[in-house]
Amino acid sequence: MLRRLISLPGLTGLLVCVCGLFFLVVGLWLLALGGSAYYLPAGILLSLSGFFIIERRLMGLWIYWLTFVLTALWGLYEVGLDGWKLMPRLLLPAVLGLWCSMPFIVRPLTSSRRQRVLAAVAGLFYLLAGAGVIGAGYLTSERLYVQHAPLPAAAKSAQEEAGRNDWHYYGRTPRGERYSPLTQLTPANVAGLTPAWAIHTGDVMQPGEDKKGREFNFEATPIKVANRLYLCTPHRQVLALNATTGKTLWSYDPHNDTRANEYLACRGVAYYASPTPAGALCDRRIITTTADAKLIALDADTGRLFEDFGAGGSVSLTDRMGKVPPGFHFITSQPLVVNDRVVLGGWIYDNQARGEPSGHRYLHIYRDTCYYFAE
Repeated sequence: MLRRLISLPGLTGLLVCVCGLFFLVVGLWLLALGGSAYYLPAGILLSLSGFFIIERRLMGLWIYWLTFVLTALWGLYEVGLDGWKLMPRLLLPAVLGLWCSMPFIVRPLTSSRRQRVLAAVAGLFYLLAGAGVIGAGYLTSERLYVQHAPLPAAAKSAQEEAGRNDWHYYGRTPRGERYSPLTQLTPANVAGLTPAWAIHTGDVMQPGEDKKGREFNFEATPIKVANRLYLCTPHRQVLALNATTGKTLWSYDPHNDTRANEYLACRGVAYYASPTPAGALCDRRIITTTADAKLIALDADTGRLFEDFGAGGSVSLTDRMGKVPPGFHFITSQPLVVNDRVVLGGWIYDNQARGEPSGHRYLHIYRDTCYYFAE
């Protein structure tokens, strides 16, 4: 038995057996949880296939090829002709089956020329079937996922935004198109650009903030409203700059506690201007977050907290989330303001403890008083 194992067919059969036993255990577990019924029968068939290959019996290859055909049929039943979804279901079985179909594996399992011919024909069918299913899946996927024409909303947005040089959102528009209609800069003249101004935020990494897996990065994409740029730093300081000169108009430091955070970065802030029923601008706010999970609203012109926002200018992002240890919930993504609501993506420091809090938030912008500020 040991002599049979120490050979290419023997090791191949052992590998197939191990895969089968793994599928068998996982299949029983999934069935107990009410999951997929595929893995249990697939594990039984693969275990039998590996055993017969070790025993130098051609039946092992027949069982493996049958298992692959059934796997392909099961994949088609689950996801249809979608190559991106078929690939994780079929790639490894196809590669292992290709190895099992090699002549140096097949020959020791056959005892006559007739068996070799039948095995070669079956192996060829296996290869063609596998390639056909995966190829057809990818051809179909191209039709599924390729956008052949601009969406009406996106086309309308580009037309409405044409000629404007503001960048009100992280992706310029609420749809995140990240496209500028400005035409003054071109590939022909970009090489001749020279710096107009530069700024150093002064927010630097503190000792230990790059140790033991911690990261400190400046990753902000500024937003531009009229002649002002707004950005945030890794320690969540917010700066308003004159877009022409780079002069700092105001800055705000939340003095938040960042000692427990694994990742120190702020990717951007949001701008919010509330219209009155008459159409004039009401308050103009910069919406940002702190490293200790608070959402705050600042006056876009002065940098002062809006006291009518939440409780004294801030909203706790851990409310009704249960117990949240320091550093377990923080925001790195920029806020998005849509229809008077702030949408946030938060990070839960997961896989650390049982009963970790949920990270989803959906918040209204609170305001009780309204102010109008002229630029």
